[in-house]
Amino acid sequence: MNKTTGLKILVAPGAVSILIRRVMRQTPGLALHSLILLMATFLCQLPSYAGLGKAVTEKPNTIKAWCVKPLNDCIIKFENERMKVDDSDGITASQIKLVNTRSSFKLFWWPPASRDPNGMLWEVQVTYVENGKDTIASFLFVDQSGADDLDAALQRFAPSLRTIGPSIRIEKD
Repeated sequence: MNKTTGLKILVAPGAVSILIRRVMRQTPGLALHSLILLMATFLCQLPSYAGLGKAVTEKPNTIKAWCVKPLNDCIIKFENERMKVDDSDGITASQIKLVNTRSSFKLFWWPPASRDPNGMLWEVQVTYVENGKDTIASFLFVDQSGADDLDAALQRFAPSLRTIGPSIRIEKD
């Protein structure tokens, strides 16, 4: 209980109406602006959800893959406006020219760790310019979700790679 006003401070959001009634009873000369300030204090303590709230998912900053060939582990990172593999210097979004994703059947000797019931191996190829030459980086995944994560991360990293709508040129007669 506050010694100067004789009020109990309640923190439960459902107790706001009880508190307002007590304040009005105990201090009949209370100005309306004081009451509004008191209500604003409680409303600021209520949880709020900016944007889409609970529906927002974490964007993977690190993606595990195989580089070039199976069992050649590597880690892809997106940091400081660069795409990096392991401890490389990385590339910028403006260096990327093309991203291609494809799937193929695994051979019988590849690890049975695949969650893909069809036994597919997914490859994401990134074509980029380095020292004036086109270079291809190949990332392999034993399930489609890894390839999808990399594809989505690349689209966030280099938005110009997104294909939106048809690529047909319309000419007027």
